[in-house]
Amino acid sequence: MKETVIRFLGKDLKIKSVCDDFVRLEYSEEFRAPGEFSCTLSLDRAYIPAIGEYALIGESALYVIEGVGRDTGAGTARISGRGILSFFSRRILPVTVKNSCPFDSAVYGLAMAYGLSAFPKSLTVKQGSAGESAVIVHEPGNLLSVMTDAVRPFSAGFRTEYDFSAEKFVFSVRTFRDRTLGSGADECVFLSEGFDTAAAVAMTTDLTDYRNYVTVRGAQKEDGSYYTVTVSAGAYSFGDSFVDVGQARREIYVKSGIGVGIYTSVNESGAKVFDEAGYLAALRTRGRQELAAHRPKREISAQIMQSAAEGIEVGDICTLFSPASDISAVRVMGKMHVTENGQSVCSARLSI
Repeated sequence: MKETVIRFLGKDLKIKSVCDDFVRLEYSEEFRAPGEFSCTLSLDRAYIPAIGEYALIGESALYVIEGVGRDTGAGTARISGRGILSFFSRRILPVTVKNSCPFDSAVYGLAMAYGLSAFPKSLTVKQGSAGESAVIVHEPGNLLSVMTDAVRPFSAGFRTEYDFSAEKFVFSVRTFRDRTLGSGADECVFLSEGFDTAAAVAMTTDLTDYRNYVTVRGAQKEDGSYYTVTVSAGAYSFGDSFVDVGQARREIYVKSGIGVGIYTSVNESGAKVFDEAGYLAALRTRGRQELAAHRPKREISAQIMQSAAEGIEVGDICTLFSPASDISAVRVMGKMHVTENGQSVCSARLSI
C-alpha cells in the first residue's frame, strides 16, 4: 500500500509543507464535480495551513482550504475544503477567463481535445497566441455545469493536476479507460465480493430527475408560431433488467437554440429553400440528447479493497460481479478515502 502524503501549497502555489503525520484524513474524488477534503492535524506541527491555501494528495487530488478549526483541549486542528473545481461551481456574470490566471482552466482542455464545436453557444473561444486565448461566457450561469454539458456527449470528465515544475494547476478533459473483462485492456479490474476486491455492494435506483418526454422548441415561423417536436424516451434497461419507471408522463420543455440558417439554401432561380424535414430531425436529435441527460440513475455503492482501489481512477469502467446486482460494466463516479491510525479504507460510488 502506498503511503499517503499531503502537500500543503501556499496561495502562491508553492509547496509550504509535506505532511504524513496527520491524525485522520478523509477525501473524495469525483468524475465531474468538486470532491471534499478534511484532515485532523496535531497543533504541535510547525505548519498549519490557512484558509485560501491548498492541499494536494498524490498528483491530482487538489483541494482549496475553506475551513480551519482548532481544538486546544484535544490539541488538534481540523482542516477542510473542496476540490479545486469548486472555483467553477459559483454563479458568475459574463466574464472573460484568460489563461494568465495562476491555473489553466478546463475550458482550454476542452478546446484542444474536441475543438470549438464542443462548446454550447453560451461560450466562445477566442484563439490567438498562448497569452491571448480566452473563453468568454455570454450568459450568467455556472461555468462548471456548462463545461459538464459540453463533455457529456463524449463520456468525458475533468482531471486536475499540479505541475510541479511550473508550480501551477492544470485542468484537462479526461476520457475514461475501459478496464472491463473482454475489453482487451492490459490491466482489467474485476470487482467481486468472492475475490475479496469489493465488499458491502448495494444498489439503488433514483427517478428524481428522470424524464420520459421532451418537447423541443425551435425557431419562430413567419406566422409567429414555433417549430416544435416531442420525443419519447421509451423503456430503459440496465444490463439484462428493465427499470420500472411507471406510466406517468414526466415531461421537460427546452429551447433548442438551433437556427434555421444552415437548413436554408438558395436554388438556381435565387429563391430560398428551407429543409424543414432536416430541421425537425435536428430538433429531435436535440430532444434525444436532453432525454439522455435525464435517464433513471442507477447507482451502486461498494467498499473497494485497497489493493484494487490503487489501480482504479475516477471515470474508469470496471467489471463488477455481485449477487446484489446483475450489472457487469460500471463506471467509477466517485471514490472516498479514509485513513486513520495507519489504516486506509476506500469506498466507491459506481454508476451504470
